[in-house]
Amino acid sequence: MLENEVVELKKYEDFLKEVMKLSPEFFDESEGQDGFNVQNLIAKHDRIKNNKIKFEETLDQIDQAKEFAVEEFQKYKKEQEEIILIDTSKIYLLQEQIEEANKELSKAQSEINRIEQKTNLETSKWSQIIMAIGNLYTRAKEGKEMRELVYIFQVCKI
Repeated sequence: MLENEVVELKKYEDFLKEVMKLSPEFFDESEGQDGFNVQNLIAKHDRIKNNKIKFEETLDQIDQAKEFAVEEFQKYKKEQEEIILIDTSKIYLLQEQIEEANKELSKAQSEINRIEQKTNLETSKWSQIIMAIGNLYTRAKEGKEMRELVYIFQVCKI
């Protein structure tokens, strides 16, 4: 039984020796006779296996950190989009208020222009009346008849 196990393991040892001969760049010559020491090879294998496990653990930690960073970035991005949306809404409301104020300003300017035109017209009429009265006074002073005065008042509708 033990002999069978030794024979079975001998196949692996022969295989390892053959691999070491075919790939000497991966093995030190100080590893034993003919550049082969199974114990050193097993120790290397164990170190590589342990390093692989550590590497996978580190990789998992990096992946978790990456996922966390992505989640945080997504939260930040969503918050910024919400802020932009709120600001856009505020800007839209302010623009509507500006447009409404501009409409009211335009209406007020139109009303001011209308009132100024009416005032100018009234001022012109009153200026004509004052001039007519001044002319009448001057004529009356000069001795003209009173009929002319009555006639001018009728024409001016005083």
